[in-house]
Amino acid sequence: MSQIIINNMYVAITTQLARSFVWGFDMEVKYILSVGG
Repeated sequence: MSQIIINNMYVAITTQLARSFVWGFDMEVKYILSVGG
């Protein structure tokens, strides 16, 4: 039972990290495009 909770927490944390990474990457690309263009 506790293993399921740990797995759920792990998935939630990695999903949140992936989202923030993608968001930061997207902002960086937009910044580079706006400065370069």
